Amino acid sequence: MKKVTQSFLAFATVLSAMPASATLSPSVQRGEKVVQIPTRNGAPELCVIPTHLSGGTYTSDDFALENDLCSMQPGVNAATCPKVYSTNPGVDWYSIPAGMTAQSVEMNNNCDAGKKIAKYKLSVSCSYTPSIIGYYHLSRLLGGAGRVPVAVLRTMDLERHKDIANRAIRIAEKTEGRDAIIYKTWSSVVNFLNRGSLFAKFKDQIFTDNIDQSYGAMIRMVKERSINDKDFYGEMFSKPAKAGESRGAAFRDRNPIFQKVKSASPVSSLVPTQWSKDNVQAILQMKDASDMIVLDHIMKQQDRFGNVDYALRWAYLENGQLQLVKDMSAADVAAKRAVEVKAMLMRDNDCGVTKTNVARDEGLLSRVSHMDPVTYKRLLQLNATADTPEIQQAFKQGMMMTSVDWSGTSKAPGVRGLIAEATKILQSRCRSGQLKLDLDLGAHFSGRQVQQNCEL
Repeated sequence: MKKVTQSFLAFATVLSAMPASATLSPSVQRGEKVVQIPTRNGAPELCVIPTHLSGGTYTSDDFALENDLCSMQPGVNAATCPKVYSTNPGVDWYSIPAGMTAQSVEMNNNCDAGKKIAKYKLSVSCSYTPSIIGYYHLSRLLGGAGRVPVAVLRTMDLERHKDIANRAIRIAEKTEGRDAIIYKTWSSVVNFLNRGSLFAKFKDQIFTDNIDQSYGAMIRMVKERSINDKDFYGEMFSKPAKAGESRGAAFRDRNPIFQKVKSASPVSSLVPTQWSKDNVQAILQMKDASDMIVLDHIMKQQDRFGNVDYALRWAYLENGQLQLVKDMSAADVAAKRAVEVKAMLMRDNDCGVTKTNVARDEGLLSRVSHMDPVTYKRLLQLNATADTPEIQQAFKQGMMMTSVDWSGTSKAPGVRGLIAEATKILQSRCRSGQLKLDLDLGAHFSGRQVQQNCEL
């Protein structure tokens, strides 16, 4: 079972905290491409692939998965079932096995017969659509930091969404009872979907302008190799040791990986330079932890600790550069002296942008003493270009961020301000010698000199 967040915010409370946003109008061209998907009620659903930003590290796999998400047609080539195993009332999408229909999959123990291939989350509970999509593109702008999954902007026919929500209520009542959080969250979704435009103050976060479709973020699920099919990255989590200690503070003060990341000692004294599975894993964990903190500081993530996954990767050196690949033959493993390590996956990114900024509140970024030079340079480049029309339009129009999400208020910075703040913190630490750009895994294990260049 997927881990469940400790906190639960009442549906109405979460919505009241959201800033007003521009309505998603089907008539507005946005993003890289807009795909129309036929529905049973006439108006086509929309799938928007946000703009691929210049300077972003997008792969051919990213492009393929984006198009794959936009090719899924519920009831035709995909089955849809309510997510009833955690607090978030999302919709899971499943493949259709040979000999079955979408309808038969959906009626077979809540899609147990299919394979989960995607999930759809809208701005309810702790989830916020611009956070999910924003993390994907910020990750690529920072060179692939965090290995964030591909996400697109997607709409869903309102009647279909109501059917799924009502099914969730029946399942949750039967399996969990009416006092369970998942029953309460889905009850709120049913109420909201049924009342639609009556929630005039909040409808822009949930509905298209005609109130005939909901909209949210759709994330492609890719099966990864893990250990015993358990992908929770326990090493990136430290349980609170005492009453009142937050998860963020526990990570800051006691997590063994972060203790290395914030150490003033040279990385060579923290992790030996000899090529081995343990040494590669240790350096990769340091890089992943510092990357995670940068992303979460900028995106105001509230629910990270306890929500980090991993996948197994083969690591090897090629021309002095570290390579991480999913699969290798036994012959290549031996020839390249490849070692198998855990690589962090930042999959759960919905509770951000309008939320409590845990990384910032706990002062994590100001304690980072070791960082990947590529992530650092990409951050400086992003800060230098963040005021260009390309960047602003992509985040606001393609990712549905509001002006407040992006620009902030007099009381709190938005994503743009946090990009600048993260740059200022890290560059100041770099110039003073407190931050070392030494998490270049290829250099560490091949004997190359790490270049400490703090300027763009």
